[in-house]
Amino acid sequence: MLGSSHGLKYEFSSMSLAHLKRGITEWKWVEACSWMESRLCKHHAYRPRKRMRPDPTPAKASKAVRYYQLRTGHALIGPYLKKIGKRASDSCWWCDRGAKQSREHLFKSCKKWKSQQAILWAEVRKKTKKRKGQVQISELFAEESAAQLCWTS
Repeated sequence: MLGSSHGLKYEFSSMSLAHLKRGITEWKWVEACSWMESRLCKHHAYRPRKRMRPDPTPAKASKAVRYYQLRTGHALIGPYLKKIGKRASDSCWWCDRGAKQSREHLFKSCKKWKSQQAILWAEVRKKTKKRKGQVQISELFAEESAAQLCWTS
């Protein structure tokens, strides 16, 4: 375990590279702070920061990442989370109707996203001349004209 002597516990067996890097960064921070505290006396003017303030920007996924996760079926929605063992059920947690939280459900019938769906389908109709009931979400992600909507909104 990395950093376990400082209260940070990281298991490497089921960790992504991003989490591993984050763990290393936190461990380095703890080590640097303890080194500085051991070298500085209380009467010095310089005081190190008490806690790390990580930049929140890298944690936010870009539109491209989310788009390709949806396109490939790896988005963090019900069926995928159930498949990888993170949820017991693949039902939609936004609308609580018991519907399977699929791409079709989220883009066409989920109550939580009705206003966004209206905007999306109006644009899809303008670009592809197809209505909501005439197109499958997989087709929507395959069409270049419809996929470009993700980059413009």
